[in-house]
Amino acid sequence: MESSYRLNRKVEIRQCGDGLKGLGLFAAHRLTKGLKIMSEEPLLVDETRDDLAAHISYQFPSLSEAEKSKLVLMYAGYREPIALLPAGAVKDAHAGRAQRLQMIARYNSFEGIGIGCALSPGSAAINHACSPNAFLYYNSSFNYVTLHAIRDIQAGEEVTISYFQESVYLTAAERNNRLADGSSGRASEAKRNSMKSLREQLTRHHEAELPGPEETREAISASRELIKTMEDEGLFGLEMALCLAEQGRMFTILGDNESAERLNRQSMIIRRLCIGFDHPSCMLSRLERVGMTAE
Repeated sequence: MESSYRLNRKVEIRQCGDGLKGLGLFAAHRLTKGLKIMSEEPLLVDETRDDLAAHISYQFPSLSEAEKSKLVLMYAGYREPIALLPAGAVKDAHAGRAQRLQMIARYNSFEGIGIGCALSPGSAAINHACSPNAFLYYNSSFNYVTLHAIRDIQAGEEVTISYFQESVYLTAAERNNRLADGSSGRASEAKRNSMKSLREQLTRHHEAELPGPEETREAISASRELIKTMEDEGLFGLEMALCLAEQGRMFTILGDNESAERLNRQSMIIRRLCIGFDHPSCMLSRLERVGMTAE
């Protein structure tokens, strides 16, 4: 019989069926789009992943025994011998080695633009997918890591995130460096290079002091192409929401306030699906929430 650990009423941690990925997070029942799947307080937080890896060996002794037990069970790399060692002083000493703790920080923590880096036990079990069905976020306002479904997830289906959900313009080499198995999956390098070029075009327009109508129309066209590529690649997240908001700003420059308002609503819908209605930047009145749901 397959063993599993129920994280909460919605999801459980168990062995992946392919025999390659180890443990994974799976839906205990059907999870609807927009549902908050998980909310947990992180064990450690820092400014960046590099900072967390550098500081973890100093922070580890201050954790409670229960927190230490959760942390040392996290993935620390291939050919990791800890599981083969018998219980006792030798295993305990190896589990808390500085080098091993640094690997745990690098493999299991996640960064968010402008929000820092967090390490939490539940999120450590979530595997990468090029077209994920969930979005992971550290809500620094409440000091909680949240996981939201960005599409419907069926009972028994693995819950996945993109390890590059806020770094969608990385090259294949950069993505490979962040994945434990060295494989960036099905992501198209040509499309990522195209996306990077389109993003640079939008950035130039955004930084221009007085962009003219023709330059703004060209930027809108680039934005549409960028968002369409993101949709084709399954890159649904905060970067897409930002691109929609920037496109709305461009329509405002052209005097098309109706299109700008529509795009801003679409942008906010994506933000709320990814990070939740309870995030300070997404707070709504009840009437506004009903209107957004209906749309």
